[in-house]
Amino acid sequence: MSAKPISASDQYKIIFFLIIFTPTVLIGVGVIPAVILIYGFVQMKKRNEFSFFEVSAKWFNGYCLLLIVFGFLFSLIIFFTKYLDVKSKYDSYNSKHQEFTLSYNKKIRFIEQKLVRLKSVSPVERYKRSVSPLERHKRNLSPLEKHNIDFKHNQLVESQKTELELLRNEISRETNLLYSAKIEVEGVMNNILLILFCSSIPLLYMLAFSKLFFGALLNNKTWAINAGFISSRKRKKKTKGNGTSFNIINRKNISSYSVADELLKWSKLKEDGAISEQEFEEAKNKIWVSLKNK
Repeated sequence: MSAKPISASDQYKIIFFLIIFTPTVLIGVGVIPAVILIYGFVQMKKRNEFSFFEVSAKWFNGYCLLLIVFGFLFSLIIFFTKYLDVKSKYDSYNSKHQEFTLSYNKKIRFIEQKLVRLKSVSPVERYKRSVSPLERHKRNLSPLEKHNIDFKHNQLVESQKTELELLRNEISRETNLLYSAKIEVEGVMNNILLILFCSSIPLLYMLAFSKLFFGALLNNKTWAINAGFISSRKRKKKTKGNGTSFNIINRKNISSYSVADELLKWSKLKEDGAISEQEFEEAKNKIWVSLKNK
């Protein structure tokens, strides 16, 4: 496994994920997954095995999936509860509005026709038509009678106009109620879309974790174990006693060691990144030479 330092691009991926993940921890939603990841990291460093962090990654994804499922179910409950309520309200307003508009439109047309008739004939002429022919030719109308006729005529016209205005206001009021109910239905639809989007946020974090954080560490398993997430320097080789590198290449006598044990030991050191490929080959050659001279 490669012992090279983690690349700059992988470091940026890890840092970017930590930046976008921190707000979820601050609001409380990301506390549990943060604890899961920290526990997996600690166990990985303690036991020197990347598999512990892989298990934590699975738990992280499982927690995100759990949030997605509960968020989706919660969204559906809110949707059906609120939507059915406002939809029934809208349907009721719509039905009443249609009946109301049909009835009031008939009244409006009747009043408008009546006003047209009132305006088409003068008040005096209208009065004469309302009395008998005998009385019509019997006497002429005095100025006061004409004034009273005009006054009553104007009163009738104004009353009809007032009634017409009231009917139109009622229709406008009912139309506004229907429009408000429609806006409320649309608002519920917009809210459910927002809730569904919020419930999909854990999916986005799960994808970001897999592609950015976990993916970068998966490409640098040995480095994650030995040097940590962000460091770009290689860990120093283990020293023994007086500070010199633990290197059995310099040993003159390895006859007391098992050849198989030595090969396994050096193979493990190479996998952990403690020695280079060249040092491993030198150690292996030294072991075989010592075995032949034994």
